[in-house]
Amino acid sequence: MDTRNLHRDGAWHTPWLPVWQPDGRPHPRKRPRSLCFEALIALMMLLRLACTAVEDVSERWKESGMDPKLEGTWREMKEGEGEARFNFAKQAGDWYAFTEGGKPLAVRTFARSQRHFMVVVEEKRAKTGFDNLPADQRGGLVWFYEAEGDTLKLFVLKDGLLAKAIADGRIKGTVPQKKEGAVVQPSPSVATLDDATCDALAELAKDKDAFEKVTEYKQVKPETKPENGK
Repeated sequence: MDTRNLHRDGAWHTPWLPVWQPDGRPHPRKRPRSLCFEALIALMMLLRLACTAVEDVSERWKESGMDPKLEGTWREMKEGEGEARFNFAKQAGDWYAFTEGGKPLAVRTFARSQRHFMVVVEEKRAKTGFDNLPADQRGGLVWFYEAEGDTLKLFVLKDGLLAKAIADGRIKGTVPQKKEGAVVQPSPSVATLDDATCDALAELAKDKDAFEKVTEYKQVKPETKPENGK
């Protein structure tokens, strides 16, 4: 039997079409969904905070909402390195807009396993939705957060802890290999923010040494303008 024109998908193809030859790579029609790491890393670099990349946030974004405690302007509690601020402005589409590094971003929140999560996507994604996007363009970011009174804290898991959880099969995700000559090891990413993943992330957060960074902000009270110029 001549199998030269039989592709792995079981379909016959005319002899003049290019024939796929097994070389260790998956068939082009059956390649696993790839993550646009470049886009996610660029988004992470725009944020001056570390954060966890998510390959597909689309379903969790649809299910998430807004936390009124976030509304307003927050100033980072850090000395000697300039003043970093976030301003969470409520939008009609039930999400908060804020700008960081000149990049318009959007935020929604949800709670799971007694932890609060903040999902971050590009603002244009929040406006247009994810339904018509290819799978590799549905990425975003996630933080743990706590907001109480005039204090906001953002928590980021250690890369090593997350990478081990992915390697152990407790969390579905990707641990990229360090490229030759690269100085920094690329950060791992989680595949989605489904319930099982969020529960596992919350479980990791119970470790007292779980976090790479905890950043604290204080809410900036709006200035009161004197009446009649007095």
